[in-house]
Amino acid sequence: EEQMSAFVLRMRNITQNSVAINTAIINNSFSKGLQPACRNAQADLVVLGAHQNSSVGGLFGNKSIYAGKLIKEPLLLVPGHCRFDKINKIGLASDLSNGRGEGVHLLKRIAKALHATIHVLYAEVGGHTSDQQYREARGLVNIFGTDQIYHTISSKNVDDDVMDYLQKEQVQLLAVLSQKHGLLQRLFHFSHTGYFIRFSQIPVLVLQA
Repeated sequence: EEQMSAFVLRMRNITQNSVAINTAIINNSFSKGLQPACRNAQADLVVLGAHQNSSVGGLFGNKSIYAGKLIKEPLLLVPGHCRFDKINKIGLASDLSNGRGEGVHLLKRIAKALHATIHVLYAEVGGHTSDQQYREARGLVNIFGTDQIYHTISSKNVDDDVMDYLQKEQVQLLAVLSQKHGLLQRLFHFSHTGYFIRFSQIPVLVLQA
């Protein structure tokens, strides 16, 4: 309770008391407590902080991956070291297997509210683009518009190349889309998904596809 009180005080100082803060302490495991807490709070967005986790070798651990699978609300994973005033570049990592769902439209609204440019990173896994992916690519252009940035990454090291692009272009937020049958099961191979979530140095926004 003391830690919670101290946290609320810090949040009020940061927001200058401009945001209403309600708190609840849940005496349950992470897996059992997360869904009810989100439901009771009628959350529009769930935020998880992260710090260096030596057991998994990255910033975001297994709880973050589990949360992305478990909840239907948009999930924002924020590394503890992040310091920024404005987000004006958002990266969307996709293999175009499902590019026209509600998550894409929500991302468009978020980018508009932030006055941010979307960098669509198409990961050509396996060196082949199907007719369905071409159709999804055209759908993304129709949704986001031609004034956004579209970039194809085709290599054996997709995860490293995505991270290199984000760093080079100084992208401040990485968005990924989750599928009903598992977190990004079709957006990259699952091993790539774990890489992005665990080792991202910028906030990761997980949206329902």
